Amino acid sequence: METIYDRLLGLQKLDNAYEEWASYRESLSSFIMKNTEKGGTVLILGAGGLNDFDMPLLAKHFSKITLLDLNIAGITEGLIRQGVNLFDMDQADIELVEGDLLGITRDIYRMLCRKAEIEIRSQDGNAQQIFLETMKAAYAARTPYEINEKYDYIICCGVHSQLNNMFCQIAEVYQRYAQFDLEKIFRLASSENRRIAMSLNRQMASHAKQGIILALEKQRIGVEGGVEGAYQALVDIDENYSIESEMSLIWPFDGTHGKVYRMKLCLISLTE
Repeated sequence: METIYDRLLGLQKLDNAYEEWASYRESLSSFIMKNTEKGGTVLILGAGGLNDFDMPLLAKHFSKITLLDLNIAGITEGLIRQGVNLFDMDQADIELVEGDLLGITRDIYRMLCRKAEIEIRSQDGNAQQIFLETMKAAYAARTPYEINEKYDYIICCGVHSQLNNMFCQIAEVYQRYAQFDLEKIFRLASSENRRIAMSLNRQMASHAKQGIILALEKQRIGVEGGVEGAYQALVDIDENYSIESEMSLIWPFDGTHGKVYRMKLCLISLTE
């Protein structure tokens, strides 16, 4: 049976992203090429549908590109959209790897939804407590993908903010039907975002030989405050890493719904 999680998952696909992100993709790809050596190897985390990246350009620049995402079908669609042939001998060796950077399975989200809906229907007032307990258990048991080899560069763009946003989205839906104190749920997710961001950043730093390139949301245009996940990553970078090159860029993520972000692009150099 379809859950609220499945419906929210279906809303994540942006049909016009490739066309609407053209300028962003061009600028981001240019930044990547400018700040990496030709012929190097690269791992792109959370590659998704590749709408962020000019893949024909990058495939001529790097010798090997590893694309990691939970949705391999999405990566494949992105490569086909951009006319990239995996068997072209005149371009980079392209490898597709399935991996979950958060480590909370879809079955856990579905179980959470079923539990919450049972409690909401019973109207005994326990829905929020069940929700929070399931969140805590999921965080304690998460098994994120571990990078198992070294690359010259690791690229991670618009990913930190997406890793741990599903619990809050689900809670916002259920709040319409039950007494949910969203602040408690948001606080729990926010505190976990700090650990998730620091862990991912450390893993990238230990597996990139030359540098890390990040694109992080500094702000949603027209909305005060930082962007959860990205904010914690930015704090960690400012405190623990040295930025060699950076620039600001506008990301028209979903212009139809007013989701436009001011991004910070940066190169963290790992060479002395």
